[in-house]
Amino acid sequence: MNIIRNWNCVVDCFKRRLSKWKAKKLSFGGRVILLKAALDSLPVYFFSLFKAPVGVIDKLEALRRRFFWGGDEDKAKTNWVAWDRVIGPCDKGGLGLGSLKDLNDGLMAKWWWRYKTEKGSVWRNVVDATHFNQNSWGYLPIKKGISGSWNMINKLEKEFATRNLNIRSLIKGSCGNGLDIRFWVDWWVGDGPLMECYPALFALEKQKAVLVAERIVGWDWRRSLFSVQEMMELQGCSTLVSTIVLLPTADRWKLLAKYAVPFYPFSWFKWVARKVSVFAWRAEQDRLTTYNGLKRRTILSGSSSCRVCGDGEEDAAHLFISCAAATLLWQQISSWCRIPPVYAHTVRDLFDVHNHIGCSAGKKDLIKMIILAGTWTI
Repeated sequence: MNIIRNWNCVVDCFKRRLSKWKAKKLSFGGRVILLKAALDSLPVYFFSLFKAPVGVIDKLEALRRRFFWGGDEDKAKTNWVAWDRVIGPCDKGGLGLGSLKDLNDGLMAKWWWRYKTEKGSVWRNVVDATHFNQNSWGYLPIKKGISGSWNMINKLEKEFATRNLNIRSLIKGSCGNGLDIRFWVDWWVGDGPLMECYPALFALEKQKAVLVAERIVGWDWRRSLFSVQEMMELQGCSTLVSTIVLLPTADRWKLLAKYAVPFYPFSWFKWVARKVSVFAWRAEQDRLTTYNGLKRRTILSGSSSCRVCGDGEEDAAHLFISCAAATLLWQQISSWCRIPPVYAHTVRDLFDVHNHIGCSAGKKDLIKMIILAGTWTI
């Protein structure tokens, strides 16, 4: 599966789903729904077992990106928002489309978790019979001379390291009877695997892959300890594991999730159509087809003054806040809803007006819906 042509069935599946006429007929909200449906219909089997070539990922992402902005395979249109932001999670400021590369890596990395938690399963027994080596102390059993899916899954650790992410730090053992957790290799106590915290002791260990239940009762060194570092590490390690008490229950594993920091929070609202929400999301970033935005992208030239009031540059903040038409609209809405006058310096402030009004939660939601509908109307 390292050859791009072997992925033609996946590419053809995307092309059928994201056809040209659908991009022209659907709004942004409809495109988001269809993109998520196309992602869900992607053959998960391929992405969970095989590392997709970079060329395949780039081609699939290009198809999705062009469809979202109304283009097709042959002709792209202006991308108003960076694609990394578009595919980001909804609670992190994106549209929740998801990255295909992250999907591929995540589905393959899931086997690391499944190997730890599905002890005794048929597939794990097959992997152990094929790759297990008593003299190896890797996190997963692997024989590099055997190619295939398991070899690619094992190489994910290097892939994650390029993103400053240690895949081993995402899985932590909770010690029970100590019969499934390796004392040195697995992370089960402290701030990381003991082989990394106490490298001098690990170098002296006779059985690198020894289990917790076997080692917690006593040490087994290749020679006597004599250096200062070895003695200090022994003292620290002994103190750390002295508090561990084995239980008559099986060992368990915990998945420690880590999230990226959002570039800004955006509050999605279900009372309006999805296309209105996407419009507000773009407006908050000033990524609409305003005259100023088109001029910045050298699509138009000349004066970028507002075509409605002629006062100020025509950008998102001016159209929805400073423009005479917008000011009149917000005044009428304030009078109609019997709320204080609407004052805002940025589009984000405008969408947050409802939070600064002393009223019930239901009325706040109603006011937010009216403001979003007002921006859509403008």
